[in-house]
Amino acid sequence: MTLGVVTRAVVVLAALAVKAAGECDCGSEFVQREGTHFVLNCERFDVHGYNAYFLFQQPYLAPKVFGHAQELNMNVVRVHTFADGYGNWKSLQTQPGVYNWQAWQDMDDMLHQAKQYGQKVIMTIVNYWEAYGGMDQYVAWSPTAWQRSQFYTDAHCKQTYKNHINQLVNRVNHNTGVAYKDDPTILCWQLINEGRIGVNTAISQFWSLQGWLQEMGAYIKSLDSNHMVNAGTEGWFGPQQISGYYHANYNPGSWATTLGSDFISDNSHDVFDFAAVHTYPDSWSPNTWTCYVPPGCGEWSEQQKLSFSSEWTKIHIQIARDILKKPLMITEWGKWPYWGQWSREQMFQQVFKDVQDNAPQISVGSVFWDLTCEGCPSTTKYSVAPWKGAEWQNVQDIKNHWWAVQAIDKSMGGLCQVDDEPQAPLPPPPSPPPPPPSPPPPSPPPPAPPPPGP
Repeated sequence: MTLGVVTRAVVVLAALAVKAAGECDCGSEFVQREGTHFVLNCERFDVHGYNAYFLFQQPYLAPKVFGHAQELNMNVVRVHTFADGYGNWKSLQTQPGVYNWQAWQDMDDMLHQAKQYGQKVIMTIVNYWEAYGGMDQYVAWSPTAWQRSQFYTDAHCKQTYKNHINQLVNRVNHNTGVAYKDDPTILCWQLINEGRIGVNTAISQFWSLQGWLQEMGAYIKSLDSNHMVNAGTEGWFGPQQISGYYHANYNPGSWATTLGSDFISDNSHDVFDFAAVHTYPDSWSPNTWTCYVPPGCGEWSEQQKLSFSSEWTKIHIQIARDILKKPLMITEWGKWPYWGQWSREQMFQQVFKDVQDNAPQISVGSVFWDLTCEGCPSTTKYSVAPWKGAEWQNVQDIKNHWWAVQAIDKSMGGLCQVDDEPQAPLPPPPSPPPPPPSPPPPSPPPPAPPPPGP
């Protein structure tokens, strides 16, 4: 291990220190992070969500999607708020600093409707992948960059990204007159969708992504102190030299260790309020991309996929709780119903159980991919279609998860201490009253939570 790598590992470990509990703002309308929990007005905030990436470009579908979400007791939607370049339908940014105002008004409309339906929005700012322009478009705009990985280090790419952040957080919604940075409907900013460098990344290159994450996280925090910020990487574990910890054996394959992303290092900086991870056992199964017809040719069995998903989720919860000391969100996860709905149902039940089992110690947000609607053009093999009879058990599991975490919250009581005003001294204790003739009967147990709706 070189001296430079040792020094960087020490810096990463030093950055793990976080704000102590007991200091949240009980009068805030914004969801905050308090230790390892999400809070809103000094109460635990449970992230029970879904992806609907298309909504900012198709806000007319929002009432359908948000209506289904309300019926399923869900409160958070993750939306891709990026589209760059002339070749993308409803681009936000056609050239650096040149904006399509109709697309921005569509995003205004989506946020306005989210507020009406009680949905908090995760806003993802740029795409690693080429879809919707992504990092490739920023590289194409730069006179000094020529490959995707240079997005993280090229001065022109970084300045164009910062300019776009400035435009985004200061955008004033034409429906409400409220700037995005002042809108509590927005849950958080996510810097990138599935940020990484690429396969076979040298150890010396991992720091280009981590340096970019820290720089951009600090920049957006300097403009917007209201909202939480997340890095937006997928949760891969890099080599031990990167963070000082060895977890690469949990990756779905050795290829994941070389992608230039490391869960601990990516999320350790104190500008990030929570860590995030994705979980796709079908896509990550060995030989998935060469075996197109299930059961394929050597890929994991359904039980192996579920076992991997469980271990992957649990190790990220453990690291977020014990090392990063931050909440966790599973911001994308899903299951193909290869053999019918039962395999998807099992994964949903498993993820929800992991969230519930850890709820007293850490907030673990669940944001599955994806929720669709009648007439939505974006239906995929992962999509949950709640109006279909075959999805009945899945729908019940999603509803029941909300009631379960709410019951846990109620049993745990308040989370924050209000220290804004000095406490008055306690009065002297009164004289003890005479003992009653007999002890009162024990209080009956509290009623069970109401059953989920049909």
